[in-house]
Amino acid sequence: MAPRPRKRSKGLPPYLYAERDSRTGRTYYVYHGPDGKRYGLGTDKKDAVRQASDANLRRASTPDELWQRIRRTESPTVADYAQRYQDLCNRRGQKASSRKSRQTRLNRIVSNLGAQYVSDLTVRQVADLIEAISAEGKTRLAQTVRNELSLMLDDAMADGLVEQNVARMTRKERHTVQRERLSLDGFWAAYEAAKRRPPWVRRLMELAIVTAQPREVLVAARFSDLDSEWWWVRRGKTGARMKIPLGLRLDAVGWSLRDVVGACRDRVLSPHLLHHTRRTGKSELGDPVAINTASRRFTDCVRDAGVGTEHPPTLHEIRSLSLRLHEGEGRDPQALAGHRSEQTTALYLDSRGSEWVEVRL
Repeated sequence: MAPRPRKRSKGLPPYLYAERDSRTGRTYYVYHGPDGKRYGLGTDKKDAVRQASDANLRRASTPDELWQRIRRTESPTVADYAQRYQDLCNRRGQKASSRKSRQTRLNRIVSNLGAQYVSDLTVRQVADLIEAISAEGKTRLAQTVRNELSLMLDDAMADGLVEQNVARMTRKERHTVQRERLSLDGFWAAYEAAKRRPPWVRRLMELAIVTAQPREVLVAARFSDLDSEWWWVRRGKTGARMKIPLGLRLDAVGWSLRDVVGACRDRVLSPHLLHHTRRTGKSELGDPVAINTASRRFTDCVRDAGVGTEHPPTLHEIRSLSLRLHEGEGRDPQALAGHRSEQTTALYLDSRGSEWVEVRL
């Protein structure tokens, strides 16, 4: 037989009722929720009163209550805090290219969550943003936006504005690189197509394939960085310092670094290894080649040569090809790449199924 509800006893908070079990005679407490359900709170009166009082306080509060209004005046919006976060990052001495990339990610965050108060951000709101970006086919951007928001909320936690990082609670997006690897045959085809481009395009490809250095190092190379035996390289992105012997030779292409440096010396007087040999647009004779210009011209050569299909290899893929070739000739690819971890080098050495594996007798 079900117990009969009793009238609320004096001293009990609203919606909390004391009921008696007809079989045992013991009194227990039940809370009637706003959803019409009954919630048992056991036989401990003191504990039942505490839980019911807390539920009533939360039940009565609305977004317009005084405490909510006070709390929100103390918490900045996502848009306001994004500006503070950008200022903090700038004071940490990061590069202009990093600041530009970060601003792109922050713009995406602010455009979707800018009006939200930082303290009110939920896991669901962040997850919706990440899923929306992924639905556009931009899984890599979804990854970087999630990471940027996580870093921003880490600073917000340090400022005492939030107690937990809701961005880190979201599911990590998995990104599959679609860009094709560059094969040696593809390199030669693009190199042949580069004959129809300015001379610096071929010098760029030669320097990239022999040294396996990233594009930002290639376009920044100066003759003053060279002595009779070494090329002294400073990686602006990671701060790594390397010295590469001019005698470094890649037999797969038949060039040494000394050969490539010699080819960079031409009739135009310039401090830069890769420089313009004619006036084009805003570029004067001897001006350095801009990093994006270098990437675009290589992409033009790849397309002219018909290398790749839907996602043709980019200039950065020469670095991967060079490391694979140097490893095949017995050199340490990690040292040449300037990587601190073997895992990073392994990503470059992965041919992604673009090369045939030779079974030797």
